[in-house]
Formats: sequence, C-alpha cells, structure tokens
Amino acid sequence: MNPKRILYFDAIKLIAVIFVFVCHFARTLEYYQISYSLKLLPDNIFSVYTGSVGCALFFIVSGASLFYVYQDNLDLKTYFIKRIKGIYPMFWISFVIFFCIQFYIDGGYNSNIPISRSLLTLIGFDGTMAYFYSTFYTVGEWFLGILIIMYLIFPILKKWVDEFPYATFLVCYMGGIILDYLCDDQRTLFFEWIPFFVFGMVFYKCIRKVNGYILFGAMVILAIFTVFDLKSINNMIRAYFVCTAFFLILVYLFENFNGSVFIAVSRFVGRFCYPIFLVHHRLMLIFMKKFSNSTFYKGDVICMFIFMIMITLIVSYFLDKLTSSLLAIWRK
Repeated sequence: MNPKRILYFDAIKLIAVIFVFVCHFARTLEYYQISYSLKLLPDNIFSVYTGSVGCALFFIVSGASLFYVYQDNLDLKTYFIKRIKGIYPMFWISFVIFFCIQFYIDGGYNSNIPISRSLLTLIGFDGTMAYFYSTFYTVGEWFLGILIIMYLIFPILKKWVDEFPYATFLVCYMGGIILDYLCDDQRTLFFEWIPFFVFGMVFYKCIRKVNGYILFGAMVILAIFTVFDLKSINNMIRAYFVCTAFFLILVYLFENFNGSVFIAVSRFVGRFCYPIFLVHHRLMLIFMKKFSNSTFYKGDVICMFIFMIMITLIVSYFLDKLTSSLLAIWRK
C-alpha cells in the first residue's frame, strides 16, 4: 500500500520545477544571443541564483519524501527496484528519441566523443560528467546523476538520521561549507547538494510542522541575505542558509492547504514532474534556435514562454504514456 501523498511537498516541488524551467528559458535566450526586455523571474532570489534555489528545493523535498515513505520499513531490494523502474526506463526512452532528433538536426553526432562514454548515458551520469569532459548528454540535466547518488546512499543516510538526526545534519552542512570554501569549483558537484537532501530527511523526522519560532528564524535568515551584500560568500554556502529557510517558510504557507486544487497539483506533480525535468531544456534548445540573434519584446517573450510550456507538457504527456505502454508490454 502506497503512503498518502503529502500535498505541500508536491506544491513546493512544483515551485522548484517552475524556478528551474524559467531559468533555463532565460539561459537559452542568452545562449542563442536573443536580446529580451522582460525577465519572468529575477536571476537571484535572496542573493542566490534562482535555478539553484529550485534545485535545492527539489532535493530537500526528495529527501523528506523518501524518509516519509520508508520511515518504518526499508526493504533494500524493493527500494532499489522501485528507484530503478522510476528513473531509467523513461530516461532511456527519452534519450533515444532526442538523440535521434539531435542527430538529424546536426547531421550526425560528435565523433570525437569516445563510444565508451555511452556507458555514462546508460547509468544516467552523462549530464553530470559533462562538466568535466564531453559526453553524449542529451536529456536529464546534471542533477539526474546527483539524484541517483542520493538514492544510492539514502539507506546509509537514513540509518544515521534515525540514530543521530541533528548530528548528521550538522556534519553534512559543515562538511558542505568546508568543502565549498576550500574547493570552489565543479569538483564539489557530487557532494555539495547532499546537505539539502539530508535536511529534508531531518525535517520530516524531527520537525514536520513549522511553528512561529522556526518561521521567525527563517524570515530573519532571508532578511539578512536580502538586506546585506553577502555575495563575497561562496554561492553554495549562501544557498545552504537561504534555501533551507525558504523551504521552511513555504512549508508554513502550504502545510494547511487542502482541497481539490491541491489534490490536482499533487497528481500533476506526481505524474509529470520527472518527464518535464528530463525534456524541457532540450526542447528549448531545439525550438528556440530558430530565433538566434533576434530581439524579443515583452509580447515575444510571453508568447515563446507559453509555447515552451505547452510543447513541454505535450511531450511529457506522450513520454509518460509511451513509457507506461512499453513497460506494460515488457511485463507481459
């Protein structure tokens, strides 16, 4: 029996998807040197890059959701089978589709990339490792590989959080801060997001409900990073404070919400968050290339943004249906 979904987790995850989607939309405009006069969201929220805020919220909710589902019983075989089924079939199907499309558009693939690196695609790490060398990265973004790492180490983290929740939280956060301070480059990519995942786990185990004292503390943190110029501090270190505080405020705002609208949001996020995450950026790169070196006025930006939402939702819907159909055939 599947546990009842926590509606405010899905609401926060939807906000995370919106932040990432809008940031990728703006970066794609810039990538194709399209000048534009309307920003749909500021580049930074509380002095942290908006896309980073979205990623952090996603990882926090992922940690909290996993701990909620497996708080009483974690059968490793069942857990890993479910994670594999949830990640890889849709990822592989979307990769094949978009690799073929990109192959046609580009008139081939980059033959300078060793074929052996297709193994990175097979395990879902091509986007993550693209920061270090050329890969066959096509869909899924860098954080798919990071999320897979978190899923792999979740059983160990859960044991630690069950026994020493606050100590585990402090060690992970302090470790992240020290690592980012000493090594401010992509080498920390595999580790710097783990504190958010652990915070989500600790939140569900020890906090769950945000009271007035926690809310006040979170608001003070956001006020400090808004009022004072703290950009000299490493971006990820700022994110540790800002994103956890922002998450707590969102929980306070949404935790008592209910009704048909929230249930609909929950169903939407549960079904389409992952396919949207897989394909949205590639779709932007494909469809917005036509407008390279042009100028977008406010109306153009809005129309293009609405178009990208529509095409992403349509493709995500059919990707979800195709994956479900192929898995049903496989089971037969």
